[in-house]
Amino acid sequence: MEWNLIYVDVRTTLSKYKYPIDNYVPMPHNFAPQQVLDFLSDEGYNPYSRTRSDKIAIFVLQDLLHMNKKLREKAEAGEISYQISYNKFPTRASGANLVLGPVSRSVTPEDLEYPIANSEPDRVWFALDIEALMTKNQQNRGNCLKRLQSALLETQLVRHSIVVGGLLLTDTAQEVQFEHLDEVRVHEENVPDQVDMVIDDLDRMDERLPETYVMGSIVVDYDGQSAPELHEGAPAPSEDEKMHYEIFIRRLSNELDTEFLNLPDPQTDGPSDFISRGEGRTIDFKDPRASGDNIAKVAASMLNTEGGVILVGVDDNGDTTGISDPDQKQHDIANTLYNRLNTAMGDIIIERKEVDGDDVILIRLPQSQETLYEVNGKFYIRIGESKKPMTSEVIQQFFQSRFQQGIHNFFDE
Repeated sequence: MEWNLIYVDVRTTLSKYKYPIDNYVPMPHNFAPQQVLDFLSDEGYNPYSRTRSDKIAIFVLQDLLHMNKKLREKAEAGEISYQISYNKFPTRASGANLVLGPVSRSVTPEDLEYPIANSEPDRVWFALDIEALMTKNQQNRGNCLKRLQSALLETQLVRHSIVVGGLLLTDTAQEVQFEHLDEVRVHEENVPDQVDMVIDDLDRMDERLPETYVMGSIVVDYDGQSAPELHEGAPAPSEDEKMHYEIFIRRLSNELDTEFLNLPDPQTDGPSDFISRGEGRTIDFKDPRASGDNIAKVAASMLNTEGGVILVGVDDNGDTTGISDPDQKQHDIANTLYNRLNTAMGDIIIERKEVDGDDVILIRLPQSQETLYEVNGKFYIRIGESKKPMTSEVIQQFFQSRFQQGIHNFFDE
């Protein structure tokens, strides 16, 4: 396959995996696999250097900006930023190769690259981990996958749900010359068989994890002497398989749309918009019989994460159940939130609405900027469709990020 400035048309493949493609426009673009080949040709491969993974992370970032129009528009408007070698996850021993998310401060033209601001985001929407299984044996294959899976799972234990990518770079050479080390490595195992096994392992890992975890791979023919090439045919994934790099990028783009870029606006959209969207990180449906404590905990989790809405009078399937005395229910919810959250209502909006002839109560909850809300002595965050107790590390991270934001705002003024 010729990757250099190719026109990509993946409609058939994407429809197999049920990914929306209505706004997709094929454009010429130099994708990461070709840029990896160029990097190996120019720089060689040093197994002890982190530069390789940082470079590949930039290639992936460029591909995401190319594939996702909304992401690119937000980047060009200075609304999102990225950082390489991010190491501020409170639950991780090692950092992510790349993160991106909303900017934490005002950006200047000098910040813009690729065309996205290079600065630490206020919160992480997307984290990427890259592992290189180049010229390694079967034992290292297992260790490599364990490191990748551990990093992906630990990343989700942060303050809010994020999209997580895991990319594997591997080669098929039986013998490799390291010019940096004046060393030759010869493998006793059949390397293509080893690569085939590691791709299968990666595929199984992808199947077990939630949709917001996305796996992909790049397979090269590289012996450190002749020009590197992309491996054609097995064991490299074919163009209609999930582990193929191009599908990897489209899946990441789709998850960013679903989780962050195409969300209804909690402060302005109506109940029908939320019902059609379904439950998720920023939307929760409640039966009218739900306890006050339950509603308060969900409200606190949304306030402490990214805000959201609670619709009382809607079941888990998105069907309205109606409320027998909506005025009283609205009054009771307001009292419950005031007492359980131990705060004045402020920007929390509680509205009585009608959907298909049934009354519902719509609770609009903004993201808290300065305060963490607790119910009965416990702090909660929103992860996926659930509320989870906050760990002490995440609580510490919240106040640290808010302090840093205050410093940025002070100097920006």
